[in-house]
Amino acid sequence: MEILNEIKELVFHPKLSDDYKIEKLKFFITTEYVRSSNVDAVSYNDVLKEMVIRFNDGSTYTYFDVSLRLFDDIKNGNGVCITTGQNQYGRWKIGKSPSVGAAVYEKLVEAGVKYKKGGTII
Repeated sequence: MEILNEIKELVFHPKLSDDYKIEKLKFFITTEYVRSSNVDAVSYNDVLKEMVIRFNDGSTYTYFDVSLRLFDDIKNGNGVCITTGQNQYGRWKIGKSPSVGAAVYEKLVEAGVKYKKGGTII
């Protein structure tokens, strides 16, 4: 809770510039660019327990109540492909592992993790 109070003080401080606030807030966020035929980058906010995924098509989704372990599973591609295909970003086949796209599907979509469309990768 102490960290959350620090963030609130920073965000609502009337004399600090927005640029300064953003630089300080980056300390609480981890962003990883991944090699994937489906996913471009994943970002994790340890304070809010939120993960943002930017897909190669440019769309972003924010997932809620995500543990650091789940974030690590996604960014490391701890999933196994259940389809075969290819696109301009790469190829995949049944049984391929590691797979970031498969990890997103297995650990977020199939698991029913709550999400909303939108979000920002910092």
